[in-house]
Amino acid sequence: MNRKHTMSLINSTLTNLKHDEAKKFYTQILPNRLENTRKSFKGTTEELNGLLEEMEEDLVFEFWENLDKKIEQEKEELENEYGSQMKNVNLQEEGNQTLATEII
Repeated sequence: MNRKHTMSLINSTLTNLKHDEAKKFYTQILPNRLENTRKSFKGTTEELNGLLEEMEEDLVFEFWENLDKKIEQEKEELENEYGSQMKNVNLQEEGNQTLATEII
C-alpha cells in the first residue's frame, strides 16, 4: 500500500461519512425537528414561518460546523491508523532491500 493509495482510501472514507451524515440530517433529523416545532407552536402562521426559517438556518449551520469537526477528527484518526501501517510497510520494504543487497 503506497501513500497515494492510502490517501485515496482516507478521502473515500471521509466522503462517504460526510454523505451519509448529510443524508441522515436532511432526510430525517431536520424535517423531524421542524415538524415537532410546527406541531407544538402556539402562534400565528407568520410567526411560525419566521421561526421555522430561522430555526432551519441555525440547525443547518450547526450541523455543518459539527460535521466539519467530526470529519477532521476522523481524518486524524485514519491518518494515525494508516500512518502506523505505512510505517510498518516501509520498514518491511527496507528490510527486504537490505536482505536483497546482502544476498547479491
